[in-house]
Amino acid sequence: MTLRLSLAFLLLIAPSVSITPLSAQELSRDKDEIIYTIREGDTLIGLGQRYFVSPTAYLQVERANGLTDSNRLRVGAKIVIPTSVLKFSRLSATVISLRGSAHVTRAGRSMPLELGGRVTEGDVVETGVDGYLTLQLDGGSRIALPSNARIRVIRLRTYLLTRGTDTDFAIERGRTETTVVPLRDNRSRFRMRTPVAISAVRGTVFRIGYDGPDASLTEVVEGNVVVNLDGRTASTALPGGFGAAASSSGRVSKEELLPPPAFARPGEVQSRSTVGFALSPSQGAVGYHVEVAKDAAFVEIVKGARSPTPIVDLGSLPDGEYWVRAMAIAPSGLEGLPQKQQFKRKLQALRSSPTNGVDGSVRFQWDFGDGALVRFQLFDASGSQVPLIDEPSLSVNELSVSGLGRGIYTWRIGQVREEQGRYIEVWTPLEPLVVDK
Repeated sequence: MTLRLSLAFLLLIAPSVSITPLSAQELSRDKDEIIYTIREGDTLIGLGQRYFVSPTAYLQVERANGLTDSNRLRVGAKIVIPTSVLKFSRLSATVISLRGSAHVTRAGRSMPLELGGRVTEGDVVETGVDGYLTLQLDGGSRIALPSNARIRVIRLRTYLLTRGTDTDFAIERGRTETTVVPLRDNRSRFRMRTPVAISAVRGTVFRIGYDGPDASLTEVVEGNVVVNLDGRTASTALPGGFGAAASSSGRVSKEELLPPPAFARPGEVQSRSTVGFALSPSQGAVGYHVEVAKDAAFVEIVKGARSPTPIVDLGSLPDGEYWVRAMAIAPSGLEGLPQKQQFKRKLQALRSSPTNGVDGSVRFQWDFGDGALVRFQLFDASGSQVPLIDEPSLSVNELSVSGLGRGIYTWRIGQVREEQGRYIEVWTPLEPLVVDK
């Protein structure tokens, strides 16, 4: 039997982004429909009794497909079934990483999220000003939310008829980074949407940002994406390394993502009171975004900051091993490809300001906490790079210096560490010292 499909079946009803060029049948999957292939013994009435929310829902399917005899279906024929009539079982997503504040709103009630907590269909998830959250779905796909982001779980279910999953998230504010494990078959779909665009994917790494009606951004790190806007414009292909800014007016601006910015001091031990990174300026960039995570995959993000200059400060951070990635930001707001590296955080802290001893000496103190050898240097105000005092290999946390005349001095402490067969010396910032006696 030939199925009569209306023109509405062939057009998207909203701006959409799809992982590969789509056929007319596949386009319908970006609407609230599935395509079902008739099997031996199938009838609409029988399907309705087993798999539809109401036994009479088969009439809606019959009308949608222009069928005249719901009991005579050709094996192998494809019919369109609205998802609204299908029975389903709910799925959930698990919080696998959480830093700072985040909460979920469920049935009108807001509650804090915890590591290992679950969210499901209908929930609204929001991160605070210091929040970083990663959700993992069944099958391994992940959605990472930085601070000040809000998403709504529209669908997270498995349809009993096809055993296919339907994953649909709405980004209401902020940014997300999504890693989609390739879907096993064409019975499942994965969508991320803003009020402007829908991203329907089958397996890729991409970022979406939404800050208003004219600021819906899609950045493709890996994979391929095709942008369609309601049939009003031609499809815009976005291979990996490209992005697009879409607006509610139907305009899509495609551009190549800015290349990864280089770290000006790669491998530098972060020893100062705050963690910061100097980047080599990227041509065409209007800003930079830096994130720090505990892992190379950036599942457990712990810090992030943006800066209009290539110098980005992220504030305090506990000692440990971390990964950092940096992206240059284009005038369109699109963030470029990431540059990643591992780094060590080892705070070199001064215990207190210098104090005067009863014998006229000056007492310096510091605290590194692990008993490593340190080096003390004292400079005069002449600007000379040669220290007045240079004491290497100190194993104590203090030093008294006598005989200093009136004047202005600066001093610092260096820590000598052996790492992987080589010695690394890192310094505290120069601290002032005024001797007036």
